[in-house]
Amino acid sequence: MNNINKVFIRELGRIRSDRSLRFMLLIGPLLAFFLIISIFYKGVPNDLPVAVVDNDNSTLSNKIESWVDATSIAKVAYRIKDLKDAEILMEKGKIDAIVMLPNNLERDVVKGISPEIPVFFNNSNIVKGGLLYKGIFTCLSTIKAGLKMQVRTKKGYSQMQLMPSVLPIKYDVHLLYNPYLSYVYFVGTAVLAIMLIVFTLLSCIYSLGSEIRYGTSKNLLESVDGRISSVIIGKMLPYTFVFTIFALVIDLLLFVVLDVPLNGSLLTIIVSQILLVITYQACAIILIALTANLRLSISFGAAYTMMALSFSGLTYPAVGMPTIAKIFTLFFPFTYYLEIFISQSLKDIDVHIALYNLLPQFVFILIAIPLVKRIKVLYNNSKYWGKI
Repeated sequence: MNNINKVFIRELGRIRSDRSLRFMLLIGPLLAFFLIISIFYKGVPNDLPVAVVDNDNSTLSNKIESWVDATSIAKVAYRIKDLKDAEILMEKGKIDAIVMLPNNLERDVVKGISPEIPVFFNNSNIVKGGLLYKGIFTCLSTIKAGLKMQVRTKKGYSQMQLMPSVLPIKYDVHLLYNPYLSYVYFVGTAVLAIMLIVFTLLSCIYSLGSEIRYGTSKNLLESVDGRISSVIIGKMLPYTFVFTIFALVIDLLLFVVLDVPLNGSLLTIIVSQILLVITYQACAIILIALTANLRLSISFGAAYTMMALSFSGLTYPAVGMPTIAKIFTLFFPFTYYLEIFISQSLKDIDVHIALYNLLPQFVFILIAIPLVKRIKVLYNNSKYWGKI
């Protein structure tokens, strides 16, 4: 314990004096969390800019424009007379959709003719394009149904007779786990955890690898009588403590600030987060031991953590992946953590089932333990020192 305390205090001194460590340990995570919260705070995109090309200039066309503007997803930012001008605005990125109200719109409706209302979407951003399509289509469909009922009511049809033709299929939709279609539930929870593991892995790689880079590793080993276990534990403890605190901050942001549901066990989530931090510290040991190179380890570490989001099954379900991609998902501790978090926050799955996802993470720790001896070799051998 004396040796561990000695290394621990020494590491605190290095953190105070090294700007890179201070950034990766404190400043970077805080900036990342602030940025993510500012992006996902509203939960879903809204008031996306839309242009209306009104070629009818009638009472009905003005009402349609108002109804489109009243939807939560769209905001009529421009009222234009020429479609070409609207297309220019879309090419410049100032609008995401164009609603074109044709000539004689109101006259055709009065005559019982169903006019076509062209709508153009900018699908370079699939998320915005899809949301606008759904919101504007729902709006126009509702308007169409209401107008159809008005016209047929004047012809003597009763409401009971009209409903089967206006709404032949009645939808009864229940969205499981994410009823508000909130991107906080879907993406925000994962991206915050990704930032946690990015800074955990990179800071621990830098802490271990910089000793080799600057040739201070042998003196460090000699100060603890060559006990490499004391070195590893003492150096990792400050990061374990700080990033565990950040994990609790993430829980506070998600469950209190962003109002993400917590249907299961908070304790299980916290335990899985602590294990996630330790697992990625083990990954830092693995990368340094295998590469013996600080720069290469940091490059691999950055790629490894960012790939975790793609292969976690969140953005693209693992069930639909090719077999080799499914196997690849198993090599990321983040995959197992995400299963636990979603099961306990959104789904309320039995804790005993969720805990099975803790076991694979211990594999990474077990792989790292024998590689600690390799770290000792690197620390003692001068031929590895000084490499970038």
